[in-house]
Amino acid sequence: MKLPNAAHTGLGTVAVMPDRRTWPVPVQLAPSNQTSCAYKHGGYIASNRLGSVVPGTGRITRIRVKSGPNPAVLRLTVMTGSARVDLTTGADIPETYTCCATRFVGPPFRPRPNAITVRRVNVPVFDTRSTRLDNRTHAVDVVAISAFGPGTLPLAVRDDVGTPATGSPIATGFWSAATTNDPRVDGYTMTGIDVLFGWDWQRARR
Repeated sequence: MKLPNAAHTGLGTVAVMPDRRTWPVPVQLAPSNQTSCAYKHGGYIASNRLGSVVPGTGRITRIRVKSGPNPAVLRLTVMTGSARVDLTTGADIPETYTCCATRFVGPPFRPRPNAITVRRVNVPVFDTRSTRLDNRTHAVDVVAISAFGPGTLPLAVRDDVGTPATGSPIATGFWSAATTNDPRVDGYTMTGIDVLFGWDWQRARR
């Protein structure tokens, strides 16, 4: 099965997957001795390829994970980021975006070793914008994956890690793993790390 790059299809599907066929790196204990984490894909430098932000209100209908030889237990995770809205234009106010608060954590599953694991899901996601004076917020969901060790993470470290190279992937990690209603603004972002995790999105019916 060949996984596509980020793209829209005629069925309203979004797929997010890296090009390189590299296997994940082992889970390492953080200095705090935590054995869990969460990762979201930040897209690609100087590219409009989608990362982890949903393109609109709808549902995540399928996820795909590329695993190493000893995959860690994973959970589909949905976070919400938000920005303040300009009441005059309705646009996001620059430099007001914060990420993220965890809204949903799915049931645990262990991917198949050295393979691509596909799971059907049915998880609602939202993109909302309010210009009411008492709210004036643009909130949008982010699709992430949480991992629980021991095991390997669905990550690929590229040769351009830590550089601003055009097309380089961007990953943001959180330690420990996210829990529901948990505000997480402590993410650590690095270029050159691909999150080997894909998802399909279906727009909500109007």
